[in-house]
Amino acid sequence: MNDKDNITIESDESKRRTIIFLLSGAIVLGICMIVAGGYFWLGLGQNISFEKSLSTPTYTPAPVNSPTPAGVPNEVIATLLPPGAPLEFAHADEAKKALDSGIEFLESYAVEFPNIPEINQPGDVYTFNLFLYPPVPLIWSYGWCTTTAEILEENFNHIQLEFIADDVMVSEANIAIFDDVRTDGSPCRNYSVLIEGWSEGDHTLQTRVTFTQDIDDGWDLYPAGTHTYEYFVPVFP
Repeated sequence: MNDKDNITIESDESKRRTIIFLLSGAIVLGICMIVAGGYFWLGLGQNISFEKSLSTPTYTPAPVNSPTPAGVPNEVIATLLPPGAPLEFAHADEAKKALDSGIEFLESYAVEFPNIPEINQPGDVYTFNLFLYPPVPLIWSYGWCTTTAEILEENFNHIQLEFIADDVMVSEANIAIFDDVRTDGSPCRNYSVLIEGWSEGDHTLQTRVTFTQDIDDGWDLYPAGTHTYEYFVPVFP
């Protein structure tokens, strides 16, 4: 083999190495592009589902002081409002006039209602959660009905009522008391308070009903003891 042949062979070998090198680079580049494309598709196109499957769920509390401006929510809004200043109550005469004018009751703004049994039991607490935005005057009331007027009078010899707003007893001067008759002819006695001014913050209202002895309303026998109707009312700024 002369030098010319040797040079030709070496040249051919060099070309082969160059081609192999270029092909190898193209293969590596292709693999990188496939991997990058797969990551892009999995990461964005699938909404990072793999990453989500590995992450730990985190509780997100409801927004504070962000009431829904219209309508009533389907569930109670958790708040961290401070306790509100004392509420403003109208005189008993004004409470009676408000009832006659059709002002709504506290329960009208409840978004959670308790299950109240037919026969109240000592120690029962019936909780209403309200959503009140914007705040408006409302009637806070309690009523008791019997089969006859005589039973009604006898029952109230053994019934004690307390209206408590944020741990403070409501004055008797603010409680309207009146008797009426239901459409079925049953006599009733009603106690009503008109809340005419709400302050910003959380409020808890309680109606405590105490039967000092077992009482019979003409339909059922109720055991002696105290049961409570409780209203939680956050008032937003």
